[in-house]
Amino acid sequence: MKHPILFVLLLTGLLFTGACNNNDGPCGDPISQYIQLTLVDANNIPLIGSVYDPDSIKLTVNGTRIDTQTSAGAVHFYFPSLQPYNNAKYQLYLTSTDTDTLTFVVNQQTSEACGSYYEITSFTYNTVPVTPTGYVNFTVVKNP
Repeated sequence: MKHPILFVLLLTGLLFTGACNNNDGPCGDPISQYIQLTLVDANNIPLIGSVYDPDSIKLTVNGTRIDTQTSAGAVHFYFPSLQPYNNAKYQLYLTSTDTDTLTFVVNQQTSEACGSYYEITSFTYNTVPVTPTGYVNFTVVKNP
């Protein structure tokens, strides 16, 4: 299997969805255990998979590589991998000459209705705050 982590994330999300029937409640979307970042050009065309090779993308923080997955023009960061480095400066390597800086603030929350879930309270891309386009989906317009 080419993307075993993504498969496990989806399977975990499906199992977690069955445990929580309130998708609009305090824990938001229970299937979301990762952040999805989509990079697009000025015409809203995804850059990952066209300009940037998905296999060359990597994320590091304090010299530690963080697991990522790519699919459908986006890169995914798994919440538990990010939480220990809250508010640290991450380096997103897109090519050997194109590196961007990201900052995440991720909090683990607990709800009686849905148990443990993750919440992102802040995300910046090259020091610019990014507003989510969905619960944990972020789109950044980038000039490659």
